[in-house]
Amino acid sequence: MNDSITRKQLYDLVWSKSTTAISKEYRISPNDLRKLCKYYNIPLPLNGHWQKIKHNKPTMVIDLPVIDDSDLEEIKLVKRNKGDENIPFLTSPFHKKVYELKNDKSFNIEVPSKLKKPHLLIVKTKKKLDDFDKILKPDFSIQRELFKDILPIHTGIKLRNRALRIMNTIISILYKKEATIVYRNTECFVEMFGQHTEINLRQKVNRVRSKNEQGYSNENWVKSDKLEFQAGPSYQRKNWIDGKKRKLEDYIAEIIVWIEQHCKYWHDLRKEQAEEERLREIERAKENEKLRLIQLEKDRFTELISDSEKWHKVTILRKYIEAVEKNAEKNNTLGDKKKEWLKWAKSKADSMDPLIDKEK
Repeated sequence: MNDSITRKQLYDLVWSKSTTAISKEYRISPNDLRKLCKYYNIPLPLNGHWQKIKHNKPTMVIDLPVIDDSDLEEIKLVKRNKGDENIPFLTSPFHKKVYELKNDKSFNIEVPSKLKKPHLLIVKTKKKLDDFDKILKPDFSIQRELFKDILPIHTGIKLRNRALRIMNTIISILYKKEATIVYRNTECFVEMFGQHTEINLRQKVNRVRSKNEQGYSNENWVKSDKLEFQAGPSYQRKNWIDGKKRKLEDYIAEIIVWIEQHCKYWHDLRKEQAEEERLREIERAKENEKLRLIQLEKDRFTELISDSEKWHKVTILRKYIEAVEKNAEKNNTLGDKKKEWLKWAKSKADSMDPLIDKEK
């Protein structure tokens, strides 16, 4: 059948097999298929229809209602490729990524029973932890110095080997995905897409309350036999813990995908914020340029008014100087002193004249 089908063909399809069977044949979830049928007014078999057919019991078939379908859009169903009929219909990007990683043969997400081909960081971590075990009474400063540049594995000796094998699998996959490990003080981070996500592998500790003989309540922290992997900052931390049905080894794909998506989220967010800031900076520059031009226009107009006032004053001043000179000539009083004054007065008038270029 082609990707495009008619309303009658879709009706025949949903009455020939269950929605679950159709979702294995086509790339559509059972829920979306029901919504599609509702939109095109296509009745679906009632509950128990396929069970009745299985046991040869009578069933009720609902006819396809007659409607004017001339204006209806084409119904498109995309068939699955050969061999991927059993791939589950996953709508969550996270679960899609987990499924892809689990089925990607280029990555080995199985935790081996023995530590084989350990990563250099695992070798370094194991050596330092072994040296730390030999210290009888380690204080906080020694412990702080120890975890300054090794992988964060906080377990007892009994769970140490298993923790190293789990961490080795995680680190190996992350490095294959071009991630790196960086340290800040005693904290360890995975760096992907230029962003950091804190990681930690520890022995789960339970808080146990008890009462003494006097009836007073006591609170103690007791180490369990479970391992817990933590990723992300304290306010958004994700935890994977040994459970009855699934061990920590079964969560490797989920851990990898969560770290990758967490870093990618912050990378995309920072990129989006940087782009928004760039656009805001452009708008600020435009606004500043607009204000600059407005101020420039104001300054030019102010300068025009000022120059016109100066020119008016200079014109009056020159008329006065000319009148003084004529008066001195008329009265025959134009001596050296008067000539010196006239020269000085004319230079002052020239210095005030806005029409005279002062730079020449």
